[in-house]
Amino acid sequence: QATGSKWSYNDLAESERATLPLVFSILHPYREMPAIKKVLEDLKQEHRLANKDIKLLSAAVWNRTAELQPEFLAMTTKLMGFIAKQQACEFNYYKVNARTDKSKTPTFVEVYPLQIRVFESRYYLVAIRTEAPVIPESLRIFPLDGIYRYRIDESVNQDSGEPNHFNWHEVSKGVELNDYFTDCIGLYRDYTKHKSPSTVIRWFKDWAASQVEAVPLHHSQTIIQRKDNTICIKLSVYDTEELRSVFLKYGEYSWD
Repeated sequence: QATGSKWSYNDLAESERATLPLVFSILHPYREMPAIKKVLEDLKQEHRLANKDIKLLSAAVWNRTAELQPEFLAMTTKLMGFIAKQQACEFNYYKVNARTDKSKTPTFVEVYPLQIRVFESRYYLVAIRTEAPVIPESLRIFPLDGIYRYRIDESVNQDSGEPNHFNWHEVSKGVELNDYFTDCIGLYRDYTKHKSPSTVIRWFKDWAASQVEAVPLHHSQTIIQRKDNTICIKLSVYDTEELRSVFLKYGEYSWD
């Protein structure tokens, strides 16, 4: 038990030190992000964290995304700064269908950034365009890898030249951000259609059943039937393309 205003590596119990490889494995993809870098350096220097504890291969968190590039991390850090300062930003963005077509030109957007979300190891910006009404229908999702050259700039008032600020709490409340994704698996939701969640029934067998039971697909998941090596689950979620894509990855081991 570490007590007082300061603690050191030596204050950690043996059972606590044993979890360090897992902690470092989780943080590894974000190690160049300023706050994470500071925490890791502090653990190693201020708290005399031994190299053997860092390098132990007793834990590894698999992440199927490519290694986060410095430019991507710098953009993400800058974007989080805009959110913290409640400041509008602008960037050029490739729409989903245009990202792989080099003949397409990116679209300029100016937004109030509200949140960064991660789904299946991909990073997204949740925002609304500055000219849009502050209602749930205005919420937009931008995959961060679609931002042209990973460049995001501050948005300024054309008359005063001052940064264009907004009230994050008021905008978030207006677009119902707190509850917008509650019944989603994934991020994309058509607010005009997805007003209430649907009841979804799905079967899983063998390894898929074991995985879904151990790591539920959604907080609403309940097991309603078991039979041999199969389970049947019930979900209360929006019926979206992302939901169907999640089911598809289980192949023949999942069905309606």
